[in-house]
Amino acid sequence: NVAAWGYISDMEILNDANHTIYLLAYEWDYTNWWDIVSLYRSEDLGVSFTKLSSYDVPVYGGANHFVLWSPPYGSPDCYMIENTHVNLLDATGTPVLQGTLPITDDGDYMLCGFEGPSSTSLYVAHRNYVDNFTHFYTSFDGGVNWNTEGIIEEGNFSKNSFNCSQKQEGYLFYGGVDSYRSFTAGN
Repeated sequence: NVAAWGYISDMEILNDANHTIYLLAYEWDYTNWWDIVSLYRSEDLGVSFTKLSSYDVPVYGGANHFVLWSPPYGSPDCYMIENTHVNLLDATGTPVLQGTLPITDDGDYMLCGFEGPSSTSLYVAHRNYVDNFTHFYTSFDGGVNWNTEGIIEEGNFSKNSFNCSQKQEGYLFYGGVDSYRSFTAGN
């Protein structure tokens, strides 16, 4: 479907033997006649993809409500945010709920993380459409519990406007018109 209408909104390659690829595609549902966000997986280096699930935009919101992250080094985990639900994809690609973000307003979700020796920290930047600021959230237990951190009075350019260090836990980087960094997990 995405070849006819839509685009790939996010993609992650896992650190596993198959270099499994997960991607989120914003595409058209020609049966129900509305847009959807679909989760796909490839286990053959992108030669073919299997659709795992689809989310109707009238119910779940658009591609800005979905984002993926996986550790570039270490475990072959893949996290997916769907609205405020933080999921870990299991071995079959099924989202397993880990926790819920304390977000009530519409906006863009951006996700990054840091995998330490005993736990994974996740960081979310949420560009809030109500106040037009970006709010930061931190989880030090793989998305189960969330803390509200700082706010920047600026929006983002894209989902790639937010990232974090893979060497030093809690080092966050964010860019809109100006660039920002935090050495205290967004606080």
